[in-house]
Order: sequence, then C-alpha cells, then structure tokens
Amino acid sequence: MVVEAEAKVRVRCEDLSKIESRIESLGFRLVYSGAEEDIYYNHPCRDVLKTDEAIRVRISRAGKKVTYKGPRMGGKVKARVEYEARVDGDIEAILEHLGFKPVIVVRKSRSLYKGESAIITLDRVEGLGCFVEVESIDGSEEPVINVIRMLGLDPEVLITESYVGLIMGSRDRSL
Repeated sequence: MVVEAEAKVRVRCEDLSKIESRIESLGFRLVYSGAEEDIYYNHPCRDVLKTDEAIRVRISRAGKKVTYKGPRMGGKVKARVEYEARVDGDIEAILEHLGFKPVIVVRKSRSLYKGESAIITLDRVEGLGCFVEVESIDGSEEPVINVIRMLGLDPEVLITESYVGLIMGSRDRSL
C-alpha cells in the first residue's frame, strides 16, 4: 500500500517557464515530459465519485497504467491510498466488459521533476488551464508544503480537488 500526499496550485500558463527554471535551480531533475490521457471509470456496483475513490487508466508514451485511489484521509493536502500497476493490452475493453463505465477523460501535457523529498509536475490540462502539482515521496504533508513555498507559490491557495473534480465542477457551473 502506498499513501499519496499531494496538492496543486493553479498558475498562469505564461508563468510555467519561470517556474520550470526555479524547479531546476532547486535541484529537481526532469524525468518525463509528454502528453497523457487519463480515463476515469465508475464501478459497476457503487458510484466511486460519491465514495471519493478513483479508478483510472493512464495512457502516455511511457505505456499504460491502471490506478485505484481510495477516499481522502484529510489534512491540508490530499492524502489517499493508491495502488498502481503497469499494464499491456486493451485494459479499457477488459474494464468495460467487467461492467466499469468510462465517465470522464482528462487530457494534459505534463512535465515531471523528481527531487529527494518530492515530485513536481507542471500540467497544462485541457479545458482547465495550468497547474503546479507537488507530491511527497514518503506520503507526508510537510514536503508538499515546503516545496510549494520554495517555488514561491502560496500554500494558502492549495487545490486538493482532482482534475476530474475540477472539470465536473466547471461543467456543473456551465449548466
């Protein structure tokens, strides 16, 4: 079992290159850059959106991963249990034949940087804008807050909502 602790901050897209320079000056190294497509599924027997869980297939140039995220544990940052596995083949068809229904697709361009205590991603999310997301390597809150401060961002405006939640919230407001 892995506990994921993360938070994000919305930033202006034109500020990403400045933030990227700051990340590199702090000793983080770029380990991945590319497009990702995340397909989120609902469980056939319970509404995972209501139980605050997530079942996701991520498709990128690095391959496919299927992920389960448990309900949030509370705290200032989003902490939850996460299980993840690399998969080959048509996992989407398998899930759909088992009764899982795709509910939303999140498309983004992502640059991922790794440091000693945290992972930083710079995301351009289709339909939402740009974000800096910080995840601690050990699952604790403190590195997330510290890295956000080191980047010159305000830890008082943390977003703990997932991209799915943000997209669905913007859809609800547009109705």
